[in-house]
Amino acid sequence: MGMKPILQPLKTIILALLLAFSVSYVFAAWSGPTATPPDGNTDAPVNVGTTDQIKDAGLGVNALSVFGRGLFSGEVQIGSTGLACNSSVYGTIKYDEDSNCLQLCTDPDWQDVSCAAPVVYIVNEIHTTAECSAAGGVPTDIGGLVYVCKFIDDSCPAEWTQYLNWSTTAACSTGGGGGTCYATCISSSHVFSDTARETCSVLRRYGAPPNCIANQGDLATCYATIQEVGCY
Repeated sequence: MGMKPILQPLKTIILALLLAFSVSYVFAAWSGPTATPPDGNTDAPVNVGTTDQIKDAGLGVNALSVFGRGLFSGEVQIGSTGLACNSSVYGTIKYDEDSNCLQLCTDPDWQDVSCAAPVVYIVNEIHTTAECSAAGGVPTDIGGLVYVCKFIDDSCPAEWTQYLNWSTTAACSTGGGGGTCYATCISSSHVFSDTARETCSVLRRYGAPPNCIANQGDLATCYATIQEVGCY
């Protein structure tokens, strides 16, 4: 009896075994969940079935099409791109890092939809104008879009420092001596500017005119009242 009648059935058996093994592998790789998602989630790879799948790590794709609803439980980040706005992308939104705005592609070009307030720093760039307002101050342009934080007080609050001599003052007055020889003086004052605080001094005189007597160094001195101060 020849080998030919034996080889043919053997080939059939081997082919059947290979097919059976292949089918079992496919079912193992594309198995469905064993419980309601997210429990018993299907194994990788992501498949085309109707069973929900959850991936704990990130997922990167070159493009993503959503044919139902797009549900985002976290934040949606839109990067700044060089995408040209034309009729094929009308309705697209993007973030423009130059203008700090969210933009919508509409005829004829990108239009700002919402813009974040730009960050403006107080002089020396330690604090921002927003921090100035939060601290109870008023951001004040002292020229050339240079800002100080103006506080209605005689000194800067904690964590702030007076910038140069920026302040507002009110005049003071003082005097000294006795009787008709009593002497007085009144200081000058200034509006909000980089001006040194004013002082006023006068010799205390005693006696009676025309014989008023003053001792050298016996001065009465006052300092203008600081009403506002510029800080950084």
